[in-house]
Amino acid sequence: MKVHIFGRVWSPSCATYALRRTFQDPRSEFPDMVEQAEVNFYVDDLLMSLDSSNEASMLACQLRRLLACGGFRLTKWASNHKGVLATIPPEERQNALKEIDLRQDKLPMERALGVRWLLEGDQLAIKVQPNSRPATRRGVLSLLHTFCDASQAAYGAVTYLRMVDSGGSIQCSFVYGRAKLAPLKQLTIPRLELCAAVLAVNADRTIRREMTMTIRESYFWTDSMLVLQYIANSSRRFQTFVANRKAVIQKLSRTDQWRHFGTSLNPADDATRGLPVLDLVAGSRWIRGTDFLLSVEERWPKGKELPAVLNDLLEVKREVHQRSVVALAVGEQSKWSLAKLWLRYSSWYRLKEAYEKEIQTVIKGELPKDNKLYKLEPYLDERTLLRSKGRIKGTLLGRSGEEPILLPRDHHIKEIIVREMHEERAGHAGREHTMACVRQRYWIPQGRRLLDRIIRRCVVRRRNNWRSRHQRQADLPIDRVTPGKAPFAYTGTDCFGPFIIKVGRKQAERWGCLFTCLTIRAVHLEVLASLDADAFLNAITRFSRRRDTPDRIRSENGTNMVRAAKELKLAVKSWEQDDRLRGALLIADIGWVFNPPAAPYTGGVWERQIRTVKKVLQAIVGSQVLDDERLQTLFCEVEAIVNERPITPVPNTPNEPKALTPADLLHLGQKDHGATFALVT
Repeated sequence: MKVHIFGRVWSPSCATYALRRTFQDPRSEFPDMVEQAEVNFYVDDLLMSLDSSNEASMLACQLRRLLACGGFRLTKWASNHKGVLATIPPEERQNALKEIDLRQDKLPMERALGVRWLLEGDQLAIKVQPNSRPATRRGVLSLLHTFCDASQAAYGAVTYLRMVDSGGSIQCSFVYGRAKLAPLKQLTIPRLELCAAVLAVNADRTIRREMTMTIRESYFWTDSMLVLQYIANSSRRFQTFVANRKAVIQKLSRTDQWRHFGTSLNPADDATRGLPVLDLVAGSRWIRGTDFLLSVEERWPKGKELPAVLNDLLEVKREVHQRSVVALAVGEQSKWSLAKLWLRYSSWYRLKEAYEKEIQTVIKGELPKDNKLYKLEPYLDERTLLRSKGRIKGTLLGRSGEEPILLPRDHHIKEIIVREMHEERAGHAGREHTMACVRQRYWIPQGRRLLDRIIRRCVVRRRNNWRSRHQRQADLPIDRVTPGKAPFAYTGTDCFGPFIIKVGRKQAERWGCLFTCLTIRAVHLEVLASLDADAFLNAITRFSRRRDTPDRIRSENGTNMVRAAKELKLAVKSWEQDDRLRGALLIADIGWVFNPPAAPYTGGVWERQIRTVKKVLQAIVGSQVLDDERLQTLFCEVEAIVNERPITPVPNTPNEPKALTPADLLHLGQKDHGATFALVT
């Protein structure tokens, strides 16, 4: 890009970059003085002070040559020394310096980065404009008076500037006026009057910000006593609509600035009701202001005074005082009253504190044998609380405290206690932990059912144990559910390692290649000398000759496996064309399916088998270093161990059939399909 738009936000940065790059490229051809000039540029302006005129002349010459290499042309040169200006061509000087005679004329004034620079005397100057307004009392006694009013149709505000000069003459001028239509959603008159008051204080703030003359004081006039009561009240809480607008008014004005007067004197009333054009042009009250502004302050209207106590205000939030009155009935109603009051409490400690005497209700007399509590051997303790006897009381295994208190199954107090135990004692733990805490002091019939309901409703536990929803799993691959196929007909494969082995006096790396049957979950292990396609193809060949050629192989999308699949197809074609191999080899094409790239989770079948194989390898050899022969033997032993793992549930009784293993399916009909030998290391 060779051209940039002028005036965009990136233009200064582009210009600065181009300028600095111009300084960097041919830096070796120019002295350090030019490098110093680089840091004195402000965008495209250079301001620099030097010790002598010779240095200044040399710098000007070198800078013009340097910046010309980057396409920059330095112009508008100015200096306080005529000798330096003489070395610069007239067309490259500042406009005021092009036509002057350097031998006779004086140097004019120029600007340097916005500051006046007197070239002749090498001085900086500023221009001062003194205040031309006479020092009278007009500025001191300038007052702003803002009137506001509202109706069902509109609300508005108007501001006048009242000035008193040194002779006592009073003048009043229209400054600002604004009116707004009432909202479509109908509001009450007090609310519209409050909106007009907000309009008034905003008008005063705008005028003070824009006017340059000093304003001594501001006054606000309204004919609504209710608005004044809202503004003056600081002890009540109002509705949101009133509270927000009251906050704006109190922020932009003081309470003592607000005055009350009659509606007939309010010029803002014209904004809320409208005026004919002829009346407005003829000099109406809206333009000239109300008459009392031309009088001294003692003759201004005296509005109604606010009452000492501001009661019965509209828009006040009513304070609701709730008191709990407890009346305990006697006789038959006492049981009903206590149950009803229990239901009004959600905390066991509050219930215990409020009804400490009432919760000591006891069951008197003996229980019949058909009662559900009979097996718990209930008894009354010295405090007449119903408890359950145990068989280990007085032994070393006995409780350190008392036996558990029996609680009724269908009573609200039971739910209160269990919820309290779950939240406080168990810390929102699970069912068994909470039940253990409850059983330390209480026995609740069918307590687990109640506890499950409370835990399901516990918000804290649901939040802490929340789990994101998982996508519904797809159907199992056809390779894993097709019956009647030979083992390893559908195979998954993957590589693992490396393993360090001894080769003479050196050490080398070997890898493992795992083949797992997707149907019976049997495994087959091969040793790879490397991870290239040739080694992997040899492993597939050995596997096919020992386990039969598979119909389909699934694997990850590894580079060695992709290349092996291509070479395998080429090898099959070469076998078909080779007369020597045609009769000796059974040529069968192998279907190869690759998982999506960067998706190892799709091969969970063989990944899980690799984990099992690694665990057995670690348990057998640990950190020992083997050679090739022992590593081959170790892989065969690990393969046999892994194939002996159960793939069906282990029986719980001797009469049930034994667990099925992959080795059983690989060696059908053999009585003993494995023998254990020691691995010689």
